[in-house]
Amino acid sequence: MKKIGIFFICTGRYTTFWRPFFVSAEQYFFSDKALYEKHYFVFTDQTENPCFADCERTWLIHIDKEAWPYPTLKRWHYFLQAEALWQGMDYLYFLNGTLRFTDSVGQEFLPSGTEPLCFMPHPCFSPENFAQHTYDRNPRSRAYIPEGEGRHYFMGGFHGGEREAYAELCVELRMRTDMDLEENIIALWHDESHLNRYALDYPERVRVLPYDSRPGIEDIQFPGRNPAAGILIQDKHLPQWGGHAWLRNELPNRITVRLAGGLGNQLWQYIAGLALYSCHARAPEPARLCVDTSWYANQTPGNDTPLRQFALSQLVPDIEVDNDVPEGILVGYPVYRESSGFCFADDFADLPPAVILEGYFQHYRYFEMAGAGLRLRLKPMDKKYRDLEQSRELAALHVWRGDLLSEFLSMVHGVQPTAYYAAAIRDLKEQVQNPYFLVFSDDLEWVKENLVPLLIAENLDYSLPSGSVIDDFSLMARCRHFIIANSSFSALAALLGQREGSVVFVPQMWHLSMNVKSGQFLPLGWQTLSYPCYIGEAITEPKVSVVVPVYNARKYLYRCLESICQQTEENLEIIVVDDASPDDSWELIREFAQMDSRLVSIRHEQNKHLGGARNTGIEAARGEWLLFVDSDDYIRKDTVKVFLEVATENPDVELLTCNIWSVSEDGAVSRYGDGISSVERIEQPLECYFLKGTIFPCAWAKLWKRDIWLRTGIRFPEHVTMEDFSTTPKLLADLGVALLLPDRLFGYQQQLNSIMSRYWDGKLKDYGAAFFRLHSWFESVKGRKLGLYSHSLNIYDDVLRIELYKGLDCCEEDLIEEELLRRIKLLIEHNIDMAGRYLRYTLRTLESTQTTLESVQGQIAELESNRWLRFGRLSRKRKLWVLGKVLGKKLGLYKLLRSIADLLRRL
Repeated sequence: MKKIGIFFICTGRYTTFWRPFFVSAEQYFFSDKALYEKHYFVFTDQTENPCFADCERTWLIHIDKEAWPYPTLKRWHYFLQAEALWQGMDYLYFLNGTLRFTDSVGQEFLPSGTEPLCFMPHPCFSPENFAQHTYDRNPRSRAYIPEGEGRHYFMGGFHGGEREAYAELCVELRMRTDMDLEENIIALWHDESHLNRYALDYPERVRVLPYDSRPGIEDIQFPGRNPAAGILIQDKHLPQWGGHAWLRNELPNRITVRLAGGLGNQLWQYIAGLALYSCHARAPEPARLCVDTSWYANQTPGNDTPLRQFALSQLVPDIEVDNDVPEGILVGYPVYRESSGFCFADDFADLPPAVILEGYFQHYRYFEMAGAGLRLRLKPMDKKYRDLEQSRELAALHVWRGDLLSEFLSMVHGVQPTAYYAAAIRDLKEQVQNPYFLVFSDDLEWVKENLVPLLIAENLDYSLPSGSVIDDFSLMARCRHFIIANSSFSALAALLGQREGSVVFVPQMWHLSMNVKSGQFLPLGWQTLSYPCYIGEAITEPKVSVVVPVYNARKYLYRCLESICQQTEENLEIIVVDDASPDDSWELIREFAQMDSRLVSIRHEQNKHLGGARNTGIEAARGEWLLFVDSDDYIRKDTVKVFLEVATENPDVELLTCNIWSVSEDGAVSRYGDGISSVERIEQPLECYFLKGTIFPCAWAKLWKRDIWLRTGIRFPEHVTMEDFSTTPKLLADLGVALLLPDRLFGYQQQLNSIMSRYWDGKLKDYGAAFFRLHSWFESVKGRKLGLYSHSLNIYDDVLRIELYKGLDCCEEDLIEEELLRRIKLLIEHNIDMAGRYLRYTLRTLESTQTTLESVQGQIAELESNRWLRFGRLSRKRKLWVLGKVLGKKLGLYKLLRSIADLLRRL
């Protein structure tokens, strides 16, 4: 194993470069640990600096800090000072502090057998233009190279070789340097000039490393010049290094924050400065933290935006304002500009305490970094609120309107609608006992007109503080719970005031023009609500609202949401309602919400079943059309587009439905639901539903006009199954025109344990419940006028008869009446509510019409010709077999029902 010795010099502020260098060298430079063992010899005046902690195989050699250029000129002296430490090395390399490795390199830099040293050509020069080489042309200097001599120009920051040869190099160049210094001569480029003279004197000892292996230059003036071949020369003028002047101790430690915007923005910017200041709190040399307020003197009004005022000093008592900050590549502080809004920069804590910060820095992690250093002069709470705080849970509600209603600002930020605040108020009331609302706004008249009635309706106590901006912020930040606007002002107040048990509601869409969601930069524990924002006074509405109810659907949910998010029609909102899933469905929903700003995520605290989840989605929807997609199903990429194109061509249509395909649990795809063979216009949708069966009961695979749900007020029953069977007919009764499409636009996932697949198990109860929910509606005056009352009851009656006997599974000829009644009794006991009600209902119907066995059997011909039989789940042959058993050969239906009546009387 070869031992590689690496020399590194860092005195004063140049210790900033050590850690990045060490990490990259460990990863990329002679990285094969089976062949090479690296040792680092660090020459520094700060051997106790924590940046050297935990650096294996690192030797710290103390040297005094000298003024520039001596730390570069006297490198050879430093190296020889530690000669006893590196005697065991095979190879020695000096690497400049600004170097960083970006890819695996090393073996190509080893010297050859006849050339024990290796020098790196300078990346800014080439041998073809040797006349431009910056050799030392001073004849008095030992580094002197006359005009016309020299071909290669070597960099002083990368050279090495075999240990003995490199030691001789160091001795020779130390001697030449000392002789120059005795005559008060300093070579033009210090150690680099002497190195180039040595190469000219001993060309046979020097291997010229390939020009294509030269380091790349990270240059803020010439980005991309000389692309790196695994090594990068970092630009000292970049913010992460503090700048040229600071590194040379020509400037003191100083963090300057350039303020801009309103009070909320000023606070966030100041917190970023304080966060960086806190990172250097234990540094030997203290830093100044000051703010530059020159933006306020230079701002110009425009786009209906008001002039902002510098107000931060009213909250930060000891803030230092200094607008005279030197800026520049060579003589001033570098500027660190936020790369993108609402993001946290992972390298922020690595910035030196010598930088100018520009940006908004709105991310909760900057707030966490500032920590205990944040000392705001909040005004004390009035006695009224102090007394309330002892007995009530104070909840701040912030409404930002005012200047936000201007066309420009509303397009940038968006105005939160009343629906957002209404939902947040109701949800907070459910989660917080005895809340007292403090409502803050720059538009109190709007609050009195729109929110006060909501608070009164919910029997909630409230106050409308009307102090200054500083008063409002001070009081808001002392509350425990929060309903905030998409405002940096109230977001920061919530961060200051939150504590254990706090409930915070925040709008999901934060910044319209940048498509920023609150979850990108605010704590994930805050509860998001999504409602479309207003632009000025007009709300922005999607064309289609896709409602996805979710419960325990993690297995298929990704496929479902991906199929919706990838729709070729983009003008839609995706409302995903998690019905209190015990699995990790909610986490996946949140991931999709981060990726797609159109996705609205809502979570139920308690399970409400499929109907309840759909109802929540209906209430949140804002689109012209509604599309229900169950969480285990998925749709074609052009499903929404196909539906909308047809709807646009047929403006009087209020419902569109289509064919579907089914997918088994093993992934097999098959045709399903071929009831629609061609485009068909339906003028009487309810008749089509009952008489033809081409409109299925399910709510999905249909595009509904949302106005139907609004004008009828019809919603799905909650906490039950088979919710579609008692809902769809009611909606169809109010529909004008429906359109049937033969396209297969929906994929239906078949599951062995799903409600629909358990055809023989417990479905009697579900059908019965749906039947009785629909029965009262059919008996209404409106239902009778439809002319379908009798026929619809017959259809449901037939379905329930079949399901009853499937559940009994006892229509065999050899069953004695006692065994049959025993099974009926068991069935009724397990389904006592629905089954019992249905049997009693059927019995009353038969008795009131004096139905006999012969008249019942006379219905067989009608049932056989009924088209309904061809659209159910069973084959026609199987259905007729069941009906035959139902009608009976020995007992007969009438006799069976009479026996059931006797049984019911005994129960």
